[in-house]
Amino acid sequence: MKPSTKKLGFSLVEVMIAVLVLGVGILAVAKLQSTLIKGGSDANQRTVATSLAQEKIDDLKSFTHLTTSASWTSGMAANEVVYSHISGDSDLTTYTETGGLIAPSATITVGQTVYSLNWIVDDYWHDAALTAPTITEPSPAPSTSDFKTITVTVGWIDATNEAQSVSLDTAIYAYAPALTVLSDNSQSGGTPPSASYTPGVAPDTVYVDVGGNKRESTDPNITVSQNQQYVEHEFSVITYDSNNNIVKQEDLKSVNCTCEKQSTNSVTYLPVGIELADNDTNFINQFDPDSSDFKVASGGKNWGVPLNTGQAGQQSDHCDICCRDHHDTTGPNNPDTLFDPFRPSSDYTSGDHNHYFPDNSGDLQLANDNGDTYIEACTLIKVNGIFRVAQDLNILTIKTMPESYLLGTGFTKYKNYKENYLLAYAKELDKESSFPAQTLGHVTSSSSIKYLLNDSASISVVTLVDEPDLDNPALSIGDTDNLRAKTLYARYIPSNLFSILKGTIEADTTWADISNLLPFYDPDGTVIAQTNDDTSAWGTDEPSQVSVNQSGQLTALDATNPTAIATATRSDSTTSFTNTRPIDPNDEDQDYQTSDEMLIAVSGSSSSTPINVKVTVTSAGSAVDPKSVTIVGSNGASCGLESNSVKYVHICSFSSGSGKLTVSTYTASSGNGNSATAVNSEVCPASGEPSITVADDGSFDETSTIIYTGLSDPTPDKTIHIVLESDGC
Repeated sequence: MKPSTKKLGFSLVEVMIAVLVLGVGILAVAKLQSTLIKGGSDANQRTVATSLAQEKIDDLKSFTHLTTSASWTSGMAANEVVYSHISGDSDLTTYTETGGLIAPSATITVGQTVYSLNWIVDDYWHDAALTAPTITEPSPAPSTSDFKTITVTVGWIDATNEAQSVSLDTAIYAYAPALTVLSDNSQSGGTPPSASYTPGVAPDTVYVDVGGNKRESTDPNITVSQNQQYVEHEFSVITYDSNNNIVKQEDLKSVNCTCEKQSTNSVTYLPVGIELADNDTNFINQFDPDSSDFKVASGGKNWGVPLNTGQAGQQSDHCDICCRDHHDTTGPNNPDTLFDPFRPSSDYTSGDHNHYFPDNSGDLQLANDNGDTYIEACTLIKVNGIFRVAQDLNILTIKTMPESYLLGTGFTKYKNYKENYLLAYAKELDKESSFPAQTLGHVTSSSSIKYLLNDSASISVVTLVDEPDLDNPALSIGDTDNLRAKTLYARYIPSNLFSILKGTIEADTTWADISNLLPFYDPDGTVIAQTNDDTSAWGTDEPSQVSVNQSGQLTALDATNPTAIATATRSDSTTSFTNTRPIDPNDEDQDYQTSDEMLIAVSGSSSSTPINVKVTVTSAGSAVDPKSVTIVGSNGASCGLESNSVKYVHICSFSSGSGKLTVSTYTASSGNGNSATAVNSEVCPASGEPSITVADDGSFDETSTIIYTGLSDPTPDKTIHIVLESDGC
């Protein structure tokens, strides 16, 4: 059979059916595509609208004050929001990130879409008679509502010409802004979210009553650099209620630094200030880095930077702001903005307090020129989670006591003493026309407040009831006891707060009346930093009979006749926290040091009648500060610093007229220098004294020894002179 050669294909009908099916599919895809595009556009517009609404809510929540006040309105930035202004009225505005003004009912264009922005505000008050808040304003009306409810609505016209909108609701509570992370300022406000606190215990902590709450300083945390030159001393002051919830917290830190004066311009800042909150019933810390009240434009005042080479490389990171900011512009005429308002008015040059650096003999020399190295010490206070440089504190009084006193009835007695002292302090301030910072601290001046309140010869002295000594009963030889040094520090009171404090004080004023208005600090001062510049804040007048180490531990070494004296001493200002060398002449002046003595009796038979000798360290051209030299007695000799804590004057007792003195820490350069090179020095005795034996000559830890024999009363005082080895004795 002949095969078929007919070719197969599609008929016209089949082709038309295929085209029809394909066309329907393409139309469906096109419809889906347009739907997807419209859906994506709607989602994008809704996302933008939601972001605009949230941005408005964040803007409203970032209020800086609760109510307006004539004292600060003139300096308020144009875009600041105030709680009482949050009303939805046309006077309330917000700003975009680029500074564009957005008013209620205004339009905002994003891409090709125009959005409208509106918000509705309702005020609510808590009413004790009701179970829920009410929008009815109580009578009498408070300065602010307790909270506001906000509804923010953003509207737009979509691609199909239909109106769309999104709304977000929130509540804004009238927290005092200074107690939140939202602001640096406050007028008054409701209670912030509560945070619990575990109160401290005696003998570390002794609280005082303030405004129905309790206030106490936490036990200090002290960090010392590896080279024992730089210190961070920090503590917190906590005010807490009867439920142990924190009402207010202040975090303080003190650092010492080595800086270099700069000539180029930089933005700098004035110190943290104090303002009143809670209807002028409580002081709070204030700092706004963007406000002209604190920010000083480039070239507006002197500044410095921390050295970061050699030994100075171990100083605190906070020295960046300490060196930069701790300079004045208008001193001493405007103490409200001075970093050290307690410094004598004579210690200023061109508006800035003088800066110093020790010379080779340890004497402070002016270091005010650009490029000069200077030493500094700063007190910092945390505001909104960031440490800022504050005004220096100044010690008011110090009390020495055994720990056992605070573990018994002495706790309440010391608490009452603090409150009585601070009330007396406030009443003395009431006699002044302005805060007497520059005349507050001279302890030997009969007109100073410290003298009036501290000196037993003053008729105004504030006494601690049953102030303890360790003489009845007496200690036995070998006994130990832990001592405590409790301190009170004053903070400068600015003129506005000072006038309100004065207006509150009457003849019958109690501590409760003014306790919230008085800025004071009461850290435990027992343990101090162990540094190369140790100022030995503990001392005794009879080191062969009683010793006190720098942690306050007392040891009875031998019988006293009849008593010995243990003394706690602190310098006036920030170096009393860091226990480092004084940074200015006033800081090292003994008249500006505050001390408290305690009598100690040790019973038993004395091993011998000790020969007490005063040993004074001097230096010349050796780059060694006499205050940094250490003298340790052995082989029958014991040494301690003179009880008034003059660093370079030692009292050495020789039990039988003989003993060995070991002299050390005289080789390194002066304590706050930035050189890591050993300075070879020589120890020279006074004429006619025994010769000196040197060990490990040329190293940082070399020592020299002097052996004394045959001493008898009266023995002349000794002098140990430090000179450069190249100069010779």
